[in-house]
This record gives sequence, structure tokens and C-alpha cells, in this order.
Amino acid sequence: MARIRRTLVAGAVVVASGWAIMACGGGGSGGGGGGFGSLFIGSAVRADLSGQQSVITGDLGAAKTITFPAIKGATYSIQLQTSKSGEDVVFDVYGESGAHLRSKTVTSHGGFLYRHETKTQHVLVVVRPWNPFDTGIRVQSLTVTGVGPYAQDRFHVNFFVVGKFAGYGAHGDLVTQAQQGAFTDAVMARVRQLFQQTGIQISYEGFHYTADQIRAVDPGLIGPDDQAICSAGEWVGGTGVQQVAVDGLDRYAAFGFPASAPTVNRANGIDVFLVHHFTNDGTVGLSPRPGLMSGNGPDTALAVGAFLQHQGALIPRTPDQVALVLAHELGHFLGLVHTTTFDPSPVNPSRAIDDGIADTPLCTVLTDNNGDGVVGLGDGCEDEGNIMFYQAGAQTIFSPGQTSVMRALLSIQEH
Repeated sequence: MARIRRTLVAGAVVVASGWAIMACGGGGSGGGGGGFGSLFIGSAVRADLSGQQSVITGDLGAAKTITFPAIKGATYSIQLQTSKSGEDVVFDVYGESGAHLRSKTVTSHGGFLYRHETKTQHVLVVVRPWNPFDTGIRVQSLTVTGVGPYAQDRFHVNFFVVGKFAGYGAHGDLVTQAQQGAFTDAVMARVRQLFQQTGIQISYEGFHYTADQIRAVDPGLIGPDDQAICSAGEWVGGTGVQQVAVDGLDRYAAFGFPASAPTVNRANGIDVFLVHHFTNDGTVGLSPRPGLMSGNGPDTALAVGAFLQHQGALIPRTPDQVALVLAHELGHFLGLVHTTTFDPSPVNPSRAIDDGIADTPLCTVLTDNNGDGVVGLGDGCEDEGNIMFYQAGAQTIFSPGQTSVMRALLSIQEH
């Protein structure tokens, strides 16, 4: 499947309660190098390497292509399930230059381990029937997970406070460097508490861009009163995963640290942008899933909002609320989806879709029992205490299975 971005939103809820609807999203495809690979990698569907979402489903036909960024020394588990057992499918792995790296025939339901021994690069995988005349194979799931050589127990955050925050209240409206530092310290202290159960340590540095600095490069990111703004729309994709428009987020990502930055933590950290608010009603956070930790540009940053825009009003979020949003978005950046996705939406859903992690319960409720307009908090969902639940309340839980996903994603990201 394509790369998936995630949002944290607050919509049809009782805003005074501090609840916020978390939704998720996606779009995009893998990049490529030159030669043979560039002809195919650019249009191939990119695996997300978390194992939670199928890369492709449906008719295999004569062949399908997928791609993923492969790290030298990392091992990738490719697992296939088709509608009928005993069907043979061939996987051909190519490098960006077109060099053939590996072939393997897999009998469904089954898989194989691919160890990447060449330079770090995007690889192209051609998936085809072993019998070229057998074009009726239907793929139920094709997942890719990877474990690499990088540290699984830590990552770094570059925390950028952007523009002005008049009317925010907390920490003196973040006017001075000391006030900005006190705010980011408070937020990151809470984020670290929430991640403590995972054993993953988080270091961070704080930075500030003025409205004029942003405006000089991209004036569309600055609104009234020097407020930093970001846009995000959402819809439900064919896989049942909510998807979002990330143009605004990717524009902020250009202001992050490049891979050439002399400080390794900065070059390979997660760039977090605190914006004033998102321009669409309800959104308070946005992240790629998974993100890219090295360099700047598309997919390398996430954003959280200090204010919630709700029915024309801007409502300030407390540092603890921002911290929960940030922990949730970091979870997405490190590969996690929502514990439950409601299709077509939490308003009168027809089905609930599981996240594919065994120890996170699926919400079995499809009825708005508390009458707040959506199925979610207060309706009896078994997973509402998990940080990756789609609404924010007072969540505190990352499960061991979720921790394993985040650690595996960290292992294949230079940091």
C-alpha cells in the first residue's frame, strides 16, 4: 500500500471535555534511483515495513511491483496469503540500478526472509505467478517487516516552535526563548513518561522559527497575527485506512535539518513543528506513517497544534494535551496505525477495522451509546485507553506489540 499519513483531530465531540478525535491518513509512493529501477520504483506501491497493512490486495494478474527502502545488513520478512492455499508466487528483487538481487518462490500461505547485503537503497520487488498462465491468483495480504542494525531503544526529536501564539496563555504565550523552552520541556517530559513503558528513550532539542523567517520562504504557511498554520483534509481509502492531504506538513518539513547537518542527532532526528493551528476544523496533529528520520523534505516531519479550531473558534490546548497528541503522532511516525479504524467514519460506522497487532483490542462497538455524535470514548470501546486510539482522552498505554513495531521501525532508520 502507499505510504500512510496520520492525523489527530477533534471533531464532533464535546470540546470542553478535552476530547479530540484522532484520525489517520495516507498517500504517496516510493522514490527511486536511475536506470531500470527508476522506471518502476517511482510507480511501485511502497510497503510500510510495519507488517500491519497489506502492500497489495486483490487480483495479482501477470505481476505487481512493490518497493521499500532496504538497509544494508537488515533482514526483511515478506509474508504472502492468497485466497487459495497452495498457490505458487515468485518474488524477484532488484536494486535501483536494475541489478537482480534475489528470487524466491513462495507457496501460499507462506513467506521468506530477504537479507539485504548491498548498499542501502530502495529495492523493487516484482511479484508474479510461478505459472504465467495462472493470472487468477487473488492476494489477501502481502506484508513486509524489517529488522536492521540501528538502535531500537532511542530516538531524537528536533522540536520547532513556529510563529506567534498570542492568546495561548500557558508559558506566557511562548514569546521569549525561555518561555518556549519551558513549554517544550513540559511537553517532552510528559511524552517521555508515556514512552517509558516501551523502554525507548527520547532526547530532544528546541528551536524557533519566527513568522518572518517562514514567510520569507513560504508565505502560505503564515496566517493572521503571524500565526503558523497548516492544512489537512481527510477521507477513507479503499483499504479502510483514513487518509489525509499532507501538502502543508511536507512544506514545513523543508524547514527541518538536512541529512548533511554536522550534528548527527539533528540530521537524523524526527522534526516536530508546533504550529498555531490547523486550518481545517478539528485537526490538532498530523504525521507520516511511517516517517523518514534522515534529512528533511517529504515524510520527514510531523506537526502538532497549540490551538484547536472548532466551529470558527480557536481553543488553546494545554501542554499535557499537546504531549498526548505528540506521543500519538510519534507512534504513527514509528509505524503504528490506530487500534481501531471505523469505516466509513466514526459517525454511523458500518464496520470496525483492526490494527493487525494481536495485543491491542478491536473496538466491537458500532453504536453511539453516549449520544455525542460519534462512536468512540464513552461508548464501551475496549481499546480507548491506548495512546493509538483514534480519540484523545486520558490514554496512557502502548502495548508490547506496538512497542515491537516501533522498535523494528527504529532498527531500519539511521539515527
